[in-house]
Formats: sequence, structure tokens, C-alpha cells
Amino acid sequence: MYWLFLFWRRGKKSGQAGCSAAIQLQLSLLELLLPAVLTVRRRQNESFFGFVQAILVIHAAFVTIR
Repeated sequence: MYWLFLFWRRGKKSGQAGCSAAIQLQLSLLELLLPAVLTVRRRQNESFFGFVQAILVIHAAFVTIR
């Protein structure tokens, strides 16, 4: 999350380049975390997976808006 903040700050200073880099970084992090989240879904109940998914969606929306 700290890396996303740094890319976001750089994007505010230099235009949209940092924002697109932050979005690309976030997408690559989601690709890395997705198998772990799916494993957690199998082991835990559905409400925990829904909570994690909601956090990821809200964070992605926040980064995209900024």
C-alpha cells in the first residue's frame, strides 16, 4: 500500500504518468494476491471473502478516481 501512495504522489506532481503506474502496480498486486484470496475463500467462510473483496474494490476505485 505504501508503494501505491508513492506512485500516487508522483502522479500528482508529474501528471497522469504516476497514476497509471500506480494502477498497473495495483493490478499486478491483485494478480499476485488473487490465488491467496481464493485459497482463503475455500478455507474460511464466505463473509470473510466478501469483506476482502469489498476492501480491494473500494481501494481500486479510490486509486482510479485519484
